[in-house]
Amino acid sequence: MFQSSATAFGLLFLSLSVLLSISQTLADHNKHEQHCDSDTECGPGTICKRGLCECSNKDHVFVPEAESHCQMIGTINGICKYDLQCTKRDVLSRCHDSKCECYDTLNKRDVVKEYKGTCYPATAVDAPCNDDNQCRAFVAPEEHVKCYHNHTENAVYCRCDDGVKCEHKSNAQSVQVNYFATLSLVGFMALKTML
Repeated sequence: MFQSSATAFGLLFLSLSVLLSISQTLADHNKHEQHCDSDTECGPGTICKRGLCECSNKDHVFVPEAESHCQMIGTINGICKYDLQCTKRDVLSRCHDSKCECYDTLNKRDVVKEYKGTCYPATAVDAPCNDDNQCRAFVAPEEHVKCYHNHTENAVYCRCDDGVKCEHKSNAQSVQVNYFATLSLVGFMALKTML
């Protein structure tokens, strides 16, 4: 019970870090916007919309530093040249070695994982979740894990079907999750001794 609570607390801390990462990535998108008054200020293949340059093709993203400002939006594991190509589709990603990959861009860690073309923040059994696919990205067997809403606690957790033993998919993720749980526990113990 204590280990499960510590893991859940560690994952909650990690989830908050990932949410901050998403906010930072969205703010970074705003830094890359080019302001305009007319289409001629934006360049070929672009339009001036509500004072900002945008690509006329919705499958492209405006990248100010690119020679050709409009670049194809990337998919996870797809080809890219600029981070904006990846983060336009999934804010928990980056362009690395010419390929879009899942990545926590604020904390600079690989604590997010791709599942069915989408990047998800780390979670575990009895830890907070957003949807079934987030649970399935980190917990096996996939067909027996779901994101359940606990109406009593008004919370949402990854849970396994009754009678099924679920595990983390990789030891690396388990070690990372346990590291954050331990880090949170150490912080809690330090705070407790100060009181």
